[in-house]
Amino acid sequence: AVDMRLTLKKGINQCVLVNDSYSSDVSSLTIALDFLMQQGGALSKTVILSDFLQQAHSDEVLYGQVMEWLQKREIGRVIAIGPRIEKAFNAASTDSKWILETYVSTEAFLQTAPQHRFSKEAILIKGARAFAFERIVQALEQQLHETRLEIDLAALLHNLHQYQHRLSPTTRIMAMVKAFAYGSGATEVASLLQFHKVDYLGVAYADEGVALRRAGITIPIMVMNPEESAFELLIANRLEPVMYSFELLAKFDSWLQKEVISGYPIHVEVDTGLHRLGVEAEQAEKLIDQLIKTSSFTIQTVFSHLAASEDPLQDSFTRLQYDRFMQTAALLESKLGYKIIKHIANSAAAIRHPELELDMVRLGIGLYGVEMAPGLSLLPVATLRSAIAQLRTLPAGETISYNRRTTLTRPSVIATVRLGYADGYPRALGNGVGRVMIKGQRVPIVGTICMDMFMIDVTDVNEVSVGDEVILFGGSLSVQEVAGWAATIPYEILTGISTRVKRVYFEQ
Repeated sequence: AVDMRLTLKKGINQCVLVNDSYSSDVSSLTIALDFLMQQGGALSKTVILSDFLQQAHSDEVLYGQVMEWLQKREIGRVIAIGPRIEKAFNAASTDSKWILETYVSTEAFLQTAPQHRFSKEAILIKGARAFAFERIVQALEQQLHETRLEIDLAALLHNLHQYQHRLSPTTRIMAMVKAFAYGSGATEVASLLQFHKVDYLGVAYADEGVALRRAGITIPIMVMNPEESAFELLIANRLEPVMYSFELLAKFDSWLQKEVISGYPIHVEVDTGLHRLGVEAEQAEKLIDQLIKTSSFTIQTVFSHLAASEDPLQDSFTRLQYDRFMQTAALLESKLGYKIIKHIANSAAAIRHPELELDMVRLGIGLYGVEMAPGLSLLPVATLRSAIAQLRTLPAGETISYNRRTTLTRPSVIATVRLGYADGYPRALGNGVGRVMIKGQRVPIVGTICMDMFMIDVTDVNEVSVGDEVILFGGSLSVQEVAGWAATIPYEILTGISTRVKRVYFEQ
């Protein structure tokens, strides 16, 4: 089947593919080009286009407009396929700097062995159905196994807008993209958020921030758990560390002085009750004394983590944390003599406790559509899909998988799915605990989940075949429900999906 969406895929030779191979609607070209620029980062940009069919304008006007859009975005290489676009591009006299290739047909292009001619490029493939550009996508796509985690970037953007509409227009947003953006792919998610003018990104460790910088992310990045060994990386990549202890503050101060660096942006974390990281609120005076003695830093923000902002039974403790935080922040500002951005609200608090909004909020799990947010219509972002590798019919009394923990009570059709615990699928879902979706029906997992596969009972599903799609979570089978079966939380399910599972990005 041809995918009827704008999708982002990993290509051969470190390329990135933007697949719009089903559409030749010229009005959607600007959308596809913007998506290419958003996700292509620092890679050189290539566009593969076919004839635009069934258009109202003359070819001269139509392709003149197309060339103007390509020039505006400084496309490096244009590959025009089809008799009309070939003629129009060859006849045009433009001052464009792109490399131009023209072909009369898709077949003519494929005969040039394209898999050997592209490297480290962001490639938009957009063509009319008649040109069968899916063949070009197949030639250039990095081939991985059928299991994939689909990330709906339009849903993520919708969720961002849902929060923005509830916040004050002046409130900044820090988007958390730590842990591979909650399993969704940090570079792709960060590229989207940067394109849509998010103020800050938050990561856990310096190497996560370095990877984003190398992918072309330029907006400020806060590193929540910096290590002394990463100080040089922080500076080289303009990453802003969180100072959560007196020891770390002193070591970073000493390192900056040795490098003759002053006014470096830092963030101060105050522990108001979570008791994970942070300077105790009661030690604010000592913190201020240490900060006043040096010119090494400029404090960008001061913040704290709420322990239970989603729990109505803990609202009084949330208020206590807020009060402790505000007292510390006010003391910092008054003694240091300049205004500091303050933030304490996470996804849940931003909606349940609007009075905690302050100067900035940190959005994490809510961006990915998992947070229960009253008044917001959040959309799930991730769908985990796999496929059936084999089918077998077994009599009653047979056992399934390791340790023979499932015994069949009836003649059954058993399907083997191409996914296992090495892909991050929880073993706790085996032996009848979990369910998956196939052909719109929920079916039970039978037997113990193996490293690379598991079995399901499809006896009650009509016309099942090898290769049929299996949905592990997404759509009507929510990740919250799957997490409940596994006696864990959605965060653990999402962040646990292995990097060997292909991520596919799309916009509806």
